[in-house]
Amino acid sequence: MTLRTNVLAATLLSLGLTTVALADESVYVFHRPDFKVDRQDKPVAKPAGEIELKDGVKVPVFSLAMVSGASDDKEVFRPQMKKLDLAVKPELASRLVAYASPGGIILVPKNWQAWSAAIGADGSASLLFAPDASGQNFLSYDNSGACVGCALSAASLYFDEAKKRAQQDDFATYRRPPALKMVKLNQFIKAYNIAVSSGNPVDGLAYFNHESDYEFFDARVSLGKDNHDLATVLLNQFKDAVP
Repeated sequence: MTLRTNVLAATLLSLGLTTVALADESVYVFHRPDFKVDRQDKPVAKPAGEIELKDGVKVPVFSLAMVSGASDDKEVFRPQMKKLDLAVKPELASRLVAYASPGGIILVPKNWQAWSAAIGADGSASLLFAPDASGQNFLSYDNSGACVGCALSAASLYFDEAKKRAQQDDFATYRRPPALKMVKLNQFIKAYNIAVSSGNPVDGLAYFNHESDYEFFDARVSLGKDNHDLATVLLNQFKDAVP
């Protein structure tokens, strides 16, 4: 089993991102996720009952065992709550299930699976859910944990403040490609869309707060027409979970 101190570096792999080096920074080139995972590193999900959303709506919930940077064995995350303060219409909730994760509960389309999942010794985490390995449908979540340099470098793609801080401390920075379109939701969160030439659209949320214990996360979804009405619910769960 591969031990990882920080798994945000693996974000480049889990999100299928590559970089093109320029003088003092790199440009992100977006690709579909890489679904190659060693069998021993595959996460293991097990039924763990139900979790109740707002208005009494319930969805199945699963525990999740994943690669850990702090142990030779997988670390198991189990639901720590019976209720989740999130409003989801019953007709949409019927198409969702929930997984326990290092950051809490994550809602995912029904019949998808946890494709890859890992937590670093510093609390960083990387998760990828999908129905298959085509790369056309997926939900990914990555956070920086306690790694300040990792947060500043990754967040420099979305936030000017992070880029400035990263440059001041000689951390790597990234130039935004033309394919990346962003909308500022509040001081700490930006919604974005990645223009793709073919396949399903890609939408995401990026969070950066230099004063937070966990400075940065990036959540992303790509959904076909049959599930595209779930995109707002899937992304809002991360926005609503921010303190």
